[in-house]
Amino acid sequence: MAKKPKSAFVEFVEDQLSAMGSIVVKRMFGGHGVYHGEVFFAVIDEERLYFKVDAESVRYYEERGMGCFMYAKDKGLTSYFEVPLGDVEDAAMLVKLAKRAVEAQVKAKAGRKSRRPTRQ
Repeated sequence: MAKKPKSAFVEFVEDQLSAMGSIVVKRMFGGHGVYHGEVFFAVIDEERLYFKVDAESVRYYEERGMGCFMYAKDKGLTSYFEVPLGDVEDAAMLVKLAKRAVEAQVKAKAGRKSRRPTRQ
């Protein structure tokens, strides 16, 4: 079976983030996951882009009325918030927000590792 081509929106996001280098977009669960190197930091679903947030960066998205990524009617990922379309269209702003999302994911992973019990 032939692969379905990427949508124009997915290609646009890839192009907008190209200044970051090593951006890879992979198909996942009907949408796309966006990686910077090995760091998964964004979701593209139904022509919308969602970035990983933390306690500080989430305010930016909430102040603009953006919501979290919902994958079912009553289920979502509260750590990924929709990026305003105006920011998607502004490459410099999008890269700035993407770098912050990468940082949020790296911090979240480090926090999970530090909570694991050590073997003795």
